[in-house]
Amino acid sequence: MDVTQIKDRAKNRMNESRLDKASTDNERLRAENQVLRGELDRAGKDRRRFLDALERAQATPRQPKKHRVRRVMTLALAAGGAYVAGTKAGRERYEQIRSWWDRARERGREGTAPEGLDQGPATGRGEITTPL
Repeated sequence: MDVTQIKDRAKNRMNESRLDKASTDNERLRAENQVLRGELDRAGKDRRRFLDALERAQATPRQPKKHRVRRVMTLALAAGGAYVAGTKAGRERYEQIRSWWDRARERGREGTAPEGLDQGPATGRGEITTPL
């Protein structure tokens, strides 16, 4: 064998080795590409679903939220009105409740507790000390 033949054989072996390595890399990259395409398709579907939801949310008019305090105050006024209307104590009891309510409202504006409301020690909850 000639030196040139030995060189040619070595080159062929190296080229075959490189070709085998390139083929395995190519197969690995194809598999990774398929995985990434699947993830991209799922992300695209999610994005379309979110955009559709946003469009539907913008298309429907939003209802204004009622304030909770307003609802509680309305309920309290209605309950107080029903109690006053239903009581058999008459005008004297009505005046007593009305004066208590006026005092509570005035003190509430000042930031103090109404007269007859004893603040509890640590809880901040109070007890009514005067009868209604």
